[in-house]
Amino acid sequence: MKNIWKGLIGLTFLLLGLTLWIVGGMYEDLARLVGESSFLTRFAMGIGFLLIFLGPILFWIILPLKERWYELHPKRFITAVIPLVLFLLLSFGVVISEIIHEPQLPIYSFNTTIKGNEIVVYINRITKGDLPDDLSIGLISQDEKQVDFDYVLDNELKDGEERVELNLYDVRFGNYTLIVKNIRGETLYQEKIEIKPPKYSFNTSVIDSEVYLTIRRIEDVVPDTLKVCLDEKEKFGQNCQEVEVKDEKTLTLKPRYGIGGFSKEYVVIVRNSSGDIIFNKNIVLKPKNIKFGDSIVVNNIKVTPILANYTRETCISLWGAEVKLKRVAKEGHFLVIEFEGKNVGNYTSSVVSLNEKVKTNKGYYNATTSLYFSLQPEEEGISYLIFEIPKDERGLEVYFKIGREERVLEIL
Repeated sequence: MKNIWKGLIGLTFLLLGLTLWIVGGMYEDLARLVGESSFLTRFAMGIGFLLIFLGPILFWIILPLKERWYELHPKRFITAVIPLVLFLLLSFGVVISEIIHEPQLPIYSFNTTIKGNEIVVYINRITKGDLPDDLSIGLISQDEKQVDFDYVLDNELKDGEERVELNLYDVRFGNYTLIVKNIRGETLYQEKIEIKPPKYSFNTSVIDSEVYLTIRRIEDVVPDTLKVCLDEKEKFGQNCQEVEVKDEKTLTLKPRYGIGGFSKEYVVIVRNSSGDIIFNKNIVLKPKNIKFGDSIVVNNIKVTPILANYTRETCISLWGAEVKLKRVAKEGHFLVIEFEGKNVGNYTSSVVSLNEKVKTNKGYYNATTSLYFSLQPEEEGISYLIFEIPKDERGLEVYFKIGREERVLEIL
């Protein structure tokens, strides 16, 4: 009867140990999925392991041997059992200490560098650790907003190394903090990073009504999108373009609606993405010059100034009409400039001049009539610009605009 009870007690120890081992193992596996490990579950697994072997060994082996051999040979029994007990205790101690030992996450080393428009984080796993680990990498601004982030899963570190790139396209210049955390949310690495705007050199040249702006990046840092504007001072900000300069770039800047006269002062301003002005220069632009005999082609009509003369009387033709009005200068004389037009295209075309002005030795005057041509293919025609000016003044230059082409005609 005693042997039956011993067998049942040993079986109870075995089942209890198996229960603690299985339940503790399940909870431990769930905890390790998130990089955690509970001492309580590890302790339960250790006790379960001890009960699995200690119960059967004690109640199924040692106690039956004691009842059978201890009375006959007590010294031999003790001599034989003590080494076995010591060996079992030592073995159990080693195994249980390993079970209840707190598992460790991997250990890493980190290095960062800025390349172009990216922050590159180099990750090197020094020790693999006992638990799977996932890393989160974030770039935090001064106002504690996360401007970019990335994740590195445990299976992505198969060879122990990984390269992570954080985008800087939407990052403004200033101070940021790079933070790397493990699966437990513990900060493994933290570095202050200052994103500096790149430095540029600027060179300008002016040819007639065009500004050639050469921008060269002289410091290899984060690329920036520049806002380049050419406008009149009182209308600044209406004629702008955005450009990214990787090495060197030359831009051709033109007034948005033309100059509208003999000359006009403009301002060239360049701002970085933070809105800071990094270049500012005042520039005077003039339309291209044209001489008698030179031509421009607008809307397939070749327009050529032929000659200029002064007269007291002239006939004015309105918009190419055959009816002409005779006019006599009241107190001065007329400056009449003759233009020749020819249609060099394949369709009927028309052109008209705008904003005509003459510069004399004493002032400026608007035109009495405008240029107008409406010609069939290969057809030629004549049109006139007429200015009424005081008799003691002589014309020096004439400004006119046909389509988008602006010219200044030298009369003298």
